[in-house]
Amino acid sequence: MIGIIAGILLFLGLVPGLPKLVFFLFAAFMGGLSYILRKSPAVEETKGKEVTTARSVESVMPSVSVDPMEIEIGYGLIPLVDKSQNGDLFERITMLRRQIAQELGIIVPPIRIRDNIQLKPNSYVIKVRGIEVARGEVMPGYAMVVNPEGLKIEGIDTKEPVFGLPAKWIPVEARSSAEDKGYTVIESSGVIATHLVEIIRKYADELLSRQDVQRLLDAVRENYPTVVDDALTQLSLGEIQRLLQALLRESVPLRDLVSVLETASDAARASKDTEFILQRVREGLGRMISREFATPDGTLPVILIDPKTEEKLAESLFKTDRGTVLSLDPESWQKLISKISILVEEGVRRGIQPVIITASHLRLPLKKLIERSIPQISVLAYNEIDSGLKLENIGVISL
Repeated sequence: MIGIIAGILLFLGLVPGLPKLVFFLFAAFMGGLSYILRKSPAVEETKGKEVTTARSVESVMPSVSVDPMEIEIGYGLIPLVDKSQNGDLFERITMLRRQIAQELGIIVPPIRIRDNIQLKPNSYVIKVRGIEVARGEVMPGYAMVVNPEGLKIEGIDTKEPVFGLPAKWIPVEARSSAEDKGYTVIESSGVIATHLVEIIRKYADELLSRQDVQRLLDAVRENYPTVVDDALTQLSLGEIQRLLQALLRESVPLRDLVSVLETASDAARASKDTEFILQRVREGLGRMISREFATPDGTLPVILIDPKTEEKLAESLFKTDRGTVLSLDPESWQKLISKISILVEEGVRRGIQPVIITASHLRLPLKKLIERSIPQISVLAYNEIDSGLKLENIGVISL
């Protein structure tokens, strides 16, 4: 409408005898006003669409992203995370993240807690990168009593979720009485936190992302810039990540990251083979690794492999695109697993955790071969044993 008025004014300005300047000025003003009003809604509409689109993308992102680690809880466990009801699960998780950082030398990613109405009221599920890896059940208002030597106390029978040990639930009010009798007593939130710690240890290698490795390197760089620069000259960030994951997979802490990077850099100059670099790094950390399995008096319980069997295993080594593996015939493999299991059980009866020791080139392939059947056994190379330890022979494997 304003545009039409501007056109009429412009026409009148052309009529002889009328004041042209006045009509031209009014026509220009009305034309400009019409242009502004015509353009403004379009701009606002476009901006509105852009904002709407941006917001819709932001709202979709949480649905397509996967948390490194999360806990889903039934509605009956909500009081454990509700501070107004004295829930302390959040505080416990914060503490355990610090504990793991000190123990393994890694940055534990934030752990999300969300409720899931599809779970049983007192159940919880632990997920790693969106996949369920463990679940359990606790009783709010109760505490779990655990004692490997037996439970002579009234309570509700259950099982400890990490190791499957017999346990009982007792009212929280009876905790002091049970502790006075020498029992280990853990509240419900503590049971979940303890379970979570074991899961983090088990899946630490999967939780260590490339971004986490970069943060670790940045932290080391503050005091040891040359060490980091040298390591990144010899190895890519991805290769360093795979090396650190391989160490974590066998529960080797990354606390002494400076030594890891220095040894890895030196080894990479001799060979780019991942297994070669890993073994050199392990040998560099040998004192720490071997003493992790030693008794307080400096004794390391070991399972040995007789020379002829080691020779047979060496002949069975086979290179693949996934590294070196042992290719044993089914009968020999079954016999090997059986003999190791017997010796491990013997160690458990004596209250000790033996390790297998073998030659460096056999260590990793042997570990890969037996870890699915006997995941709790560790395999060390002779070069990883601290010379200050006293070896106690638990038995000899012979095929």
